[in-house]
Amino acid sequence: MRRLAGCFLIILVVIVGAGFLAAALGYPVLPRIGEWLEVSTPIEPVDVVVALGGDRRRQAEAARLARQGLAPHVLFTGSDVEERDYECEGVPREMAAGLATPSYTTWEEAAAVRDVMKKNGWKSVMIVTSPFHSRRAVWTFRRTLSGSGAKVLYAPASYGGFRLAEWWKSHMGRKCVVTEYAGLVYYWARS
Repeated sequence: MRRLAGCFLIILVVIVGAGFLAAALGYPVLPRIGEWLEVSTPIEPVDVVVALGGDRRRQAEAARLARQGLAPHVLFTGSDVEERDYECEGVPREMAAGLATPSYTTWEEAAAVRDVMKKNGWKSVMIVTSPFHSRRAVWTFRRTLSGSGAKVLYAPASYGGFRLAEWWKSHMGRKCVVTEYAGLVYYWARS
């Protein structure tokens, strides 16, 4: 597995390097490398809206979507979620789905959400995460929920760190985009 991960990391470096070379030659590849990370799904009613861990803006957006009537339940995931987080985001007590198993990775979050959905008989979920994280998150959730008949949708949370179309212009953009591609390769290799 370590050798496979090393090979994929080399491939990732080559792809990103080719993107920079293409940009230097005048081909607008770099914006597409960043923009490809964001997926698009319909925004429609679901059983539960899930805010993935890592950024409190995800919780705020999930709460907003639920209050708009897109879901009767809201679930916050991650490693540091507390019951009071729901109250802080204005989620009515009857909409708060409680606490999922603490999770430290997207894969663990998907497994925790799968367990909560199974326990409650829910068949549709809208995950709320940052745009740069959406492709890996949606892929992971669909993979984890495959065979259950569950529908997985995505809604973006605001993110002010950088624009995907200009990811290479900031340290945070470079870090997030390269990390996401590495994560995609790792998750794909592990599945």
